[in-house]
Amino acid sequence: MKVAILGAGITGLSAAYHLQKRGIATTVFEADDHVGGVIRTVRRDGFLAEHGPHTMLASNDVVQSLVDELDLGSRRIFAGDAAKKRFVVQGGVPRALPSSPGGLLRTDVFSQRAKLRALREPFVPRRDDGVDESLTNFVVRRFGAGLLDYGFELLVNGIWAGDPNRLSVQHAFPKLHALERDHGSVLRGAVAAARARAVPRPRMMSFKEGNQVLPTALADRLPDVRLGHRVRTIRRVDGRWRVSGGSYDAVILTISAEALGRLEIANGTPLGLDVFGEISAPAVSIVTLGFRRADIAHPLDGFGMIAPLREGLDILGTLFTSSLFEGRAPPDHATLASFVGGSRRPDLADIPLEVKVERVICDLRKTLGVRGEPVFVEVAHHPAAIPQYEVGYGRLFAAMDAIERAHPGLYVAGNVRQGVAVPDLVRSGNELADRIEEEFS
Repeated sequence: MKVAILGAGITGLSAAYHLQKRGIATTVFEADDHVGGVIRTVRRDGFLAEHGPHTMLASNDVVQSLVDELDLGSRRIFAGDAAKKRFVVQGGVPRALPSSPGGLLRTDVFSQRAKLRALREPFVPRRDDGVDESLTNFVVRRFGAGLLDYGFELLVNGIWAGDPNRLSVQHAFPKLHALERDHGSVLRGAVAAARARAVPRPRMMSFKEGNQVLPTALADRLPDVRLGHRVRTIRRVDGRWRVSGGSYDAVILTISAEALGRLEIANGTPLGLDVFGEISAPAVSIVTLGFRRADIAHPLDGFGMIAPLREGLDILGTLFTSSLFEGRAPPDHATLASFVGGSRRPDLADIPLEVKVERVICDLRKTLGVRGEPVFVEVAHHPAAIPQYEVGYGRLFAAMDAIERAHPGLYVAGNVRQGVAVPDLVRSGNELADRIEEEFS
């Protein structure tokens, strides 16, 4: 049996690795000149910059087992205690967000009225009408409007760079949705989950040389990864799939929504992939700057800060990367990674690089007390960064199921379907390998 995989991101590589373990031959086709997709690390002058995810959760069932299998344990590093503290910019000043219900009572980020309204959440009736609800509607209905801009903005900017008025709570935040569905209350469900948890929460991790270590290690275990090889057309011939001159029993599509929309099938029924052209994936830039530590007034004693839209800043937020992991900056220096663009400010991601960097520096001067000029600059631009699971996205999930039913041996995977976090994508690759083995056995 042979399987072709389009896309050498973490989903495609995980699927190929687990298929190979089952004795199934794979060929991975990648249009770029490197594996990992957006997971890419740059090291220069003692600084480290990530072009994609900066952290991942070391969940025991997914990432941890993969790290062990690939013998990467000695290269892994965990985030320090600073990662537990998150800031939100309010009135131009980073303020620590509460991390527990007790912290919610003590914080001055929210008004007394907003806190009292939020604490009434366990008594708000559960919604059972099956309506696909936006995050804004969900939060206001259950917690009141007082927690939206400076509380749940952490989920919106920090994960999706999206718009809470459009993101679906059911599809973009399934765990949040499940707490209400299963427990009738988010707070009651969170308390119950904490009590039932047999092991501590998974810690945030990375690697000493950056997150690119993981996809590179996966690719090194695969015999046939073809870089710089863009596949534009596939065809079905005599019950098998023809891809770039090769014949395969199955094809896994892990490419971006934009690339999926352009893919064609020759001499046969259209794949129906034009539906992926409807997926919104706004541009996002990651501007990583290195400064002398003495030129930053803020103690940087946390994970980072989120900048709500109403603050009028150009950045979505900033990670204090050198506070999270060692080796991200030379001695007496600090590294800050700021995010620009997203659903609500897509114009900012496409402005000239020099202007973009200056705007980020300006915001860091206002919020963190940055002085002087950066001694390190690295900008990663993603024209279509994160597919947005917006209200109505269930129709797209149904379309993916229909495509697979109409074309046996064709599978759609990746961040358009299984979530956008690294553990979700690794898990999807594993599960898809299991599914293919079962269906073709």
